[in-house]
Parts: sequence; C-alpha cells; structure tokens
Amino acid sequence: MVAKVKGSVTMNELSRGGRLGAQIARWMLGRPNILALSPSLVHWFWKSNEGLNAPDLQGVFTPASYREGYIGMLDNYPGMTCGVWQHRPESLGYVHARSSNPLQDPIVQPNYLEDPRDQQVLLGGMRVARRLMKTPEL
Repeated sequence: MVAKVKGSVTMNELSRGGRLGAQIARWMLGRPNILALSPSLVHWFWKSNEGLNAPDLQGVFTPASYREGYIGMLDNYPGMTCGVWQHRPESLGYVHARSSNPLQDPIVQPNYLEDPRDQQVLLGGMRVARRLMKTPEL
C-alpha cells in the first residue's frame, strides 16, 4: 500500500538533486544518510484476526514510495509504503520439470491466494496496514 506524504521529507526527496548531494556528503563523513539504509526500515509481525494465539502476518514499512511497474525505482512524489504477507499460507502450488534438460525453465504455478483462508488473512493484513498508515504519527 502506498500513500502520498505531506509535511515530512521522505526518501523520495532525499534521493534527488541537492538533497542527494548532501546525503552523499553525510555518507563520506560517516554520518547517518539514506545511502546506508535498507529499503524497508520497519519490520513488524501481527495477527490478521485478534482471536489468533500468534501472529500470522509480517509487514514492512518504508518512508518512500516506488514507481508502479519499476522494481526499486522511487516515485517522483513524496510517499510511504507498507506491505504485508502471510506467514503460513494454505494455498499449494507446484513446480514441474518441462524436460530432462536442466537448462530448460520449469513450469511454476504458485497458486497464490487459491485457498479462501489465505484471502481472508491477506485482507486482514491490509486492514492492519491501513490502520497503521492512518495513525496521527504517519
């Protein structure tokens, strides 16, 4: 999930122009900077349903937004991103060999979200992420 940000500087702005130059200078001086950051700054575990005994979701948060369709490329606008995924999915996929040639790619069918329980867990995770992104701090 991605949201635009107002009133706070995100990695999107810090990675361009003069602000990027300042970040490079900070890196050269051994000071905190965005060049030394992981793409995901916060990792969390939570329950998709409050009735569970243990978390079934993992989530990540970063003060940056990424351009749709481009892996790892930041958006032109300031944003933040929160992602969630399930720990123990019920859906089963398969990997089949196409031939005895080890250089030929296999057939991969992950069957993501085939099981309705997985769909419910992911929806619960999306609700958690939305609540997180709507907090006054964010």
